[in-house]
Amino acid sequence: MAIQIPSLMYGTLALSALHRFTLLNTVPETFTPEAMISNLMSRSLKHLREELKTHSPQSRHLLLHTIRTLCVCEIYSGKADSAWRIHVDGARAILSSMQSASRQSETDGERWLTSRWYSSMEALTALTDRGAVDTTDHDGQALSTGAELLHSRNQFLDIYTGYSSDLNAVFQDIGLLARRRESLLASSDLVSSANLQTQSDRLEAMLHEMIRRDRDEGLKIPSDVFLPKAQLKQFNACNVAYQYSALIHIHRRLQDKRRDSEEVQSSVQKILDTVCGILPMEALSPWALLTTPIFTAGCEALGENRALIRNLLLKLYETLRIRNVLRARDVLEKRWARTFEDDNKANNELIDFIPY
Repeated sequence: MAIQIPSLMYGTLALSALHRFTLLNTVPETFTPEAMISNLMSRSLKHLREELKTHSPQSRHLLLHTIRTLCVCEIYSGKADSAWRIHVDGARAILSSMQSASRQSETDGERWLTSRWYSSMEALTALTDRGAVDTTDHDGQALSTGAELLHSRNQFLDIYTGYSSDLNAVFQDIGLLARRRESLLASSDLVSSANLQTQSDRLEAMLHEMIRRDRDEGLKIPSDVFLPKAQLKQFNACNVAYQYSALIHIHRRLQDKRRDSEEVQSSVQKILDTVCGILPMEALSPWALLTTPIFTAGCEALGENRALIRNLLLKLYETLRIRNVLRARDVLEKRWARTFEDDNKANNELIDFIPY
């Protein structure tokens, strides 16, 4: 496919060059990609603009592979900007323009990768300081705080993301509710504030039920996926780490719980205990998917747990050689160095960074 689509070819070369430079060189202090990488990405973008004009709506989905590759390249480079958002916005625009996109099977051989990638990106983007990619379609209600999500037939272990697929909706709900909360802070609308608190509590209850469901019933594995017992155990652990990451966001950003509260610190400890049980493996392993939960725990970690998180991220980088991991550690170091007179102010000090 890359040979047939110039933008994808240059994007793939850029991502390969990034990995190559990261293996051979030290990381630039400003996380600026080397000139070769920047040039290859520029060529990819140039071709992408032309291909978007000439490709038919039916074949435009092929260009999602280019957009995904460029987005991953931007994130992996650790760049201190939001260039990755442009690609997420572009993917949303293409998906919106494809009338048949919603009717495509999740396991479609050509689309499963971009579908999984976009679903996770949309969800994780909702947790950043600028929130969800698009919130204009929602009328003030949380996306999916209902029992139907817990028992959905479409719920399964997504081995691309490392967690149960229905957790994406929870992340999106957290982002939407967090933004509504910010808009209410300056107002005295007691009715809206009470409604928001009710939605937050309902979301927390649903998340606890998901945790119980996956612990007692086990993760639902797609019929076309086989995981040996040892690997399934690690994916279970990865899923738990992401679930407790969501719980931290609920406690801190929606419920105003203090960093040193028992609820927050127990979630931090649960993530660290779980992550320490996941080891790098030659075969398929969720070790490569742990930047997000480690970073989330790190934002609220105290005392010796901060040293543990430093070591975990360093070990993760030594294994994967992805600069985003070092950038995550750099962000945490700066956050830990700051002191907040108002503990709740720290809740809103999330930078536009996505640990991926």
